[in-house]
Amino acid sequence: MAAFAEERFYHDFLGARLGAVGASRILDTTVPETVEVVERRAPDGRRLVFLLNCSGNSVAVPLPRPYEDVWHNETVRSEVRLKPWGVRVLRG
Repeated sequence: MAAFAEERFYHDFLGARLGAVGASRILDTTVPETVEVVERRAPDGRRLVFLLNCSGNSVAVPLPRPYEDVWHNETVRSEVRLKPWGVRVLRG
């Protein structure tokens, strides 16, 4: 027997399990469905957050705090715009 639940079930189920093992969100905000968020950490604790727009449309990603965009050499504050298929690399 197999079942396919609605998206909300998986969101709640996996969210609870990830929290139970100490996993947390990379960005404490809601990002558009077309944006992939990836984090890389160096052994000394330095952290980079990669935002990848996987669509042909420009999107805005709200930010919980200011970050330095090391790819575009600028500080981004309350939101960052991603061009179609665009990438941002944030130091946080």
